[in-house]
Amino acid sequence: MANLITAIRILCSIALLFCAALSPWFYALYLTAGVSDMVDGWVARKTNTVSDFGSKLDTVADIIFVVICLVKLLPILHLPVWIYAWVGIIACIKVFNIVYSYIVRKQFLADHSILNKVTGALLFLLPLTLSVIDVKYSAAVVCAVATAAAVKEGVREKHRIFAASKSRIRIMNDKELYRELGTLTKKKWDWKANIAYVGALLENHSPKITAKVLWLLGEMGLLYPEETAPFVEKIASFLDSQEVLLRERALNALGRIGRARFETVKPYWERMFTLVTDDNPRVRLAFIWASENIATNTPDAYESHLPLFTELLHDKDEKVRMEAPEMFRVMGKRRPQWIKPYLEELQRLAEADANPVVRIHCAGAIRMI
Repeated sequence: MANLITAIRILCSIALLFCAALSPWFYALYLTAGVSDMVDGWVARKTNTVSDFGSKLDTVADIIFVVICLVKLLPILHLPVWIYAWVGIIACIKVFNIVYSYIVRKQFLADHSILNKVTGALLFLLPLTLSVIDVKYSAAVVCAVATAAAVKEGVREKHRIFAASKSRIRIMNDKELYRELGTLTKKKWDWKANIAYVGALLENHSPKITAKVLWLLGEMGLLYPEETAPFVEKIASFLDSQEVLLRERALNALGRIGRARFETVKPYWERMFTLVTDDNPRVRLAFIWASENIATNTPDAYESHLPLFTELLHDKDEKVRMEAPEMFRVMGKRRPQWIKPYLEELQRLAEADANPVVRIHCAGAIRMI
């Protein structure tokens, strides 16, 4: 659905070429394209269909939309020379930020800051205000905000690079670092630009910090699996950790990244199954959650492994037993024919198990068949 909305933006953008600038049809197509840009990402996140292809398609759609709008609008706007000069300066700052980030971090800068979002919104609104505001004033406002966004973007990038370098030469105070990671957790628009920094924190830190980093990388990987791929091997190494929390968080992270792109975690997927018999129930529970995540988009991988989840229906820990039927629900929704051999056992538990949550979850799994 999200990719379809993005495709509509491309079609609307192309259609703009055949409309007179600022005509009713132009505005209708322009608004449709703009609204699609606002909702496609939201729809992708809500429907758990975020993908690398969708992200790239969105970027292509944005470029097509902006280029066509420039082709149609610049000839009629009659902007003063100083506006063009200002735009050139902003472009130079942005290019410098991107090149600097790539040279130092080997990663292209993508800073979805509030100021960048405001710049985009003001730029989108500019053609809609031409009849009421002199274009040189509205363009000046857009340029002012864009300049602030570009400068702040560069400052933030240098700070990230400095912070990443600093973390490698000294152990930061756990409380300070945990607070920093907590702040970053809330700033999803900043995640992509900070993946390299967070990944670097997997080395030489306390279990508390490492656990937080593993969790955050998992959530980042759900949205940006390609960017988190370089850290998957290190994440998988914590499956063998002596710390229960780190085994648990490693499973969670691999599950989230694997949900977005199974191929990224596939080399370590079989190792995850070694933890199905882990001594700690929290780890066994994390294994089920990770499997549910991966099976959401790659159910075929689990066809021959369903007997393991039947055993987990009878685990000695109640929380594990409560969650185990959810794997059959996930699989039943996508591959109902594979769940039929386990229908009798699920029915028995749904009717007679002493735990009410087990009964409810088993009944839910049966309804998917």
